[in-house]
Amino acid sequence: MNLWDKALKLALVLVPTLFFLACDEELSNVGENGNGNQFELLFEEFTLPSHVIIDSMLTNNPNLLVGSYIDSEFGTVSSTGYLGLVSTAFADLSDPNIVLDSIVLSLKPNAYYYGSNTNTSIDVSVHELTEQIIDVSNSTNYSTTSYDPMQTGEAAIFIEPELFDTYTIDSTDVLNIRLNESYFQKVKDIVDASDSGAFKLPETSFGFAINAPSSGMLFGVGIIDPSSRLTINYHTVEAGVVEEDSLEYSYNFYSLDANFNIDEILAYNGIDANRLGTPIANLLDEQPNTPFIPDNGKRYFQSGTGITTEIDFRELITFFEDKDHMIINSAEISFGVIENTENFASPEGLSLSNTNDNSEIASLEILGTNFPTIQSDLGTQFVMPYEANDDNSGKYFGLPTRYFQFLYDSKIERSTVVVQGVDFSGSTILSTAGYTVDRFVVHQDSIKLKVFYTLPK
Repeated sequence: MNLWDKALKLALVLVPTLFFLACDEELSNVGENGNGNQFELLFEEFTLPSHVIIDSMLTNNPNLLVGSYIDSEFGTVSSTGYLGLVSTAFADLSDPNIVLDSIVLSLKPNAYYYGSNTNTSIDVSVHELTEQIIDVSNSTNYSTTSYDPMQTGEAAIFIEPELFDTYTIDSTDVLNIRLNESYFQKVKDIVDASDSGAFKLPETSFGFAINAPSSGMLFGVGIIDPSSRLTINYHTVEAGVVEEDSLEYSYNFYSLDANFNIDEILAYNGIDANRLGTPIANLLDEQPNTPFIPDNGKRYFQSGTGITTEIDFRELITFFEDKDHMIINSAEISFGVIENTENFASPEGLSLSNTNDNSEIASLEILGTNFPTIQSDLGTQFVMPYEANDDNSGKYFGLPTRYFQFLYDSKIERSTVVVQGVDFSGSTILSTAGYTVDRFVVHQDSIKLKVFYTLPK
């Protein structure tokens, strides 16, 4: 029997189903039986102590973020997508009659946008990497890969938020960027010099950095979408006459294993935030996991920049100390009101990861079981869904009741958690880290825990 089963059986044996309304330290006679036994049904509300911290965040994933926008709370946020070329792909251009025509980088938007709800034309720049991306497993929002400051190509894309909001696979245009003559000539020279006519792309080019520094909006690109590719256009000539025209070799940005599953993708996002002049200007990247309390009484979270809020349950744990045989009937955590979500959407949901004394994410052992996050009453990862209001505000709330019963039963001495954003994909919970910059702002007094509980009298 696992910990969740034990807790459920204990709750069913000790406490009947209770329906009640209670105010602070209110008593009730519900539970009194013929032998004169009596339970107290009580309620306590906590405003949870909290502070803001910042740390690096993994950004290696197949969704690039490109662009820049201004947020009065978080500053100027910009992202460069780094795309390496995997070593298994090569072009077989062994026909001596081949003539190269052009090289085109195609990028398929994935319908993610941020920073503005108005139709926006974005000038996208492509730069050739000057060093090779070997491994992205430890790439974070602070990571960079050197690239040529001169553009290798440029093109404009028109983002229509209303169209993106009703996304289907065909509803967004592919951004086709013709790479310049310098890059084209580089590839052509290698093909012409090769005895076989074959060349491996990583030996020709390490890959690309893609950015849009003055865009006013940030958008996403799906790298594993089949429309995202590098295409070499060519034709063949024999005896001065075009033999075959409009031929192409297409290169996708991933490799496949023996079972034709995606094996390797060399892509990550370098996300930068200039917070000068904002309420969190003194939140320093050079001081990771250092508690910071903004003067305005607000708390902050943003997926892509590593800004989050840490919450301390010490007042709850102190409250537990003189309570014997307590049964927690309901424990509700809430964040509200979430401010100004019109242009700056909040994550679909929040989860709460346990942290250690250094504010680093670490599992918490409770009654012999390690908990990386607060758990739901079903024993799965607890998630607070976002509930929108009509005034571009909203709130998060959820009821991890049994988890707090475990905290009480274990006589735990400390418990702190940090906020993490999540999205939902069917029944799957996905972290928003690294491929969105979704954020929220909430007042410190709006982070609350309400506990309804029963004590024997």
